[in-house]
Amino acid sequence: MVRPTNGIKYVEEITEVLKDKSSDAAAKRIQQRADQYIDELDALDTEAKSKFKDVPETNVCW
Repeated sequence: MVRPTNGIKYVEEITEVLKDKSSDAAAKRIQQRADQYIDELDALDTEAKSKFKDVPETNVCW
């Protein structure tokens, strides 16, 4: 399972590479979409933490 926080790191790294290879206009769109996706991953992380907050750590496999 990929944790949302790890997904954010992947998005950030991929975004930088894509922006470096793109025109200024395209790089701006890439960054905007990455920011939206990171917001979605943040929300998913918050939701997951909320749902699993009562599960004892010994029962969680990360």
